[in-house]
Amino acid sequence: MDNLERHKGGVAREWIESIVIALMLALIIRFFIFELYKIPSASMEPTLIGDENWAIQNRILVFKFPYRFHFIEPNRWDVIVFKYPEDPSINYIKRLVALPGEHIQILNGDIFINGKIAQKPKKVLKSLRNAIYRNDFSKVDKKLRWWRTPDHDWQVKDGQLVAKTDNSSSIVMTHQVTNMYFRIPGKDYSYNEYAKHMCDSCGFVFEAVPTVQDYEVVCPRCGYVWPAIPPLRPDYYHLVSDLSFATDVVLDKAQTVLHFAQQKDEYKFIYTFQAGKNIVFESELTKEKQNIDFIPEVGKKYNIEISFFDGVCRFLIDKHEIFKKNMNFTPNRIVQTTQGWFSIEINHGQARFDNFALDRDIFYVTTAAWSNAFVDDDSYYALGDNSANSRDSRYWKFIPKDNLLGKAITVIWPLKDIKVIH
Repeated sequence: MDNLERHKGGVAREWIESIVIALMLALIIRFFIFELYKIPSASMEPTLIGDENWAIQNRILVFKFPYRFHFIEPNRWDVIVFKYPEDPSINYIKRLVALPGEHIQILNGDIFINGKIAQKPKKVLKSLRNAIYRNDFSKVDKKLRWWRTPDHDWQVKDGQLVAKTDNSSSIVMTHQVTNMYFRIPGKDYSYNEYAKHMCDSCGFVFEAVPTVQDYEVVCPRCGYVWPAIPPLRPDYYHLVSDLSFATDVVLDKAQTVLHFAQQKDEYKFIYTFQAGKNIVFESELTKEKQNIDFIPEVGKKYNIEISFFDGVCRFLIDKHEIFKKNMNFTPNRIVQTTQGWFSIEINHGQARFDNFALDRDIFYVTTAAWSNAFVDDDSYYALGDNSANSRDSRYWKFIPKDNLLGKAITVIWPLKDIKVIH
C-alpha cells in the first residue's frame, strides 16, 4: 500500500513538474523568441489587414530573439514591431525604410537614401504592388473603357482582344492611376473601376467607382450613399506613374510589329516586339537604344510584363526577367508626377491579346515635418504601407533602437491569408 501511495504521489509530482516546465518554456518563448500580435489598424494594408469595424484583423507571428539581444541588425524593408516612441505602452507595426545615420527623403512617391533612390527587393515589390485593372475580355470591360482605340482595328472576339491592320493602329491607356486605396470585405482593391458593391439599403449588387471629390458610392437603384473609403485630405491625392502592365500576346503574322510604350512623367520607353528579330528597347529622353537577347516566334503565346518601379525599367517574358535598365534617379532628376500610361501600337499584321493586368507601386506621401530628415544614431525610420492613412516616422520622427521588439515573419490567421511577410 505504501509503495502504491508513493507511486501515486510520484505521478502527481511528475505531472506538476511537467506543467511548470511547459509554462516556463511558454513564457520564455513568449518574452524572448516568438509572440503573436493582432493587426489593429489599416496603416499596413494591403500587406497586413486590420479593421475592427469589419472584424478583419490579421494575426501575425513576430520573431523577437534577434532584436531583443541585438544579435541581428534590422534590414531595410523589414516589417517591424516596436514600442510607440510617444507612448511605449503601445506596440506599433510599420515597414523599416531608413537606418541609423542615413539621410531620407520622400519625393514623388519614392524613397531616397543618401541621395539615391531606394530600390525594393523583388519580393517586397511583389508584396507592395496594388492591383488596378484586370481584363480577360470575357465579361469585364469589353468596351475597353480605360483605353482609347480605333474600333475597326481592335475588336474583342471569343474572349480575346484582336488587333488587325494593314497600316498602323494603336491602343492607349486613358485612365489616370492614383494612390487611392479602399477595401471591400473579402477583397482588396486600389481604386479598381470594376469593384462590385452591394447596397446596404436595398441589397442591389452593382459595379461602381467612388467619386474623387467625396469618395462615395451611390446605389443606382435606391440612391443610398455608401462611403467606400475613409476620406483623404486633398493633399493626399496623387497621380502614380510607377506602373506595370502585363498581357498575353500572340503574333499571328511574321510581318506584324508591336510597339509597347510606357510613359513615366517626362520619360518614355518603347519596346519593339517582332517575330524573328531581337526585342529592342528605346528611351526617347536619353536617346538610348539597346537590343534585348530574345527573339519572339510567330503563333506562340507569350506572357509579357513591362514595368517601371523605383527608377528601374524591366521587361519580363513568361515571368522571367530578360531586361533591366537602371535609370539612376537622384532627387534633382525628380519632377512631380504628371502622367503614367501604356500604349500598344501594331504595324502591318495581326496579333491577339488576353489577360490585361495593370498594377501600381506603393506611393509614399510627402507630408509633415519629417519627410526629409537625417536619422539619429541608434534610431530607425519606418513607414506604413498604406501611406495616405498611416501615422509613422513622418509625424513622430524616429524609433530608438531599444524600442524594437521583433520582426514580423508570417501571417497565421485567418487561414486564407497565411503567407510569409515581405
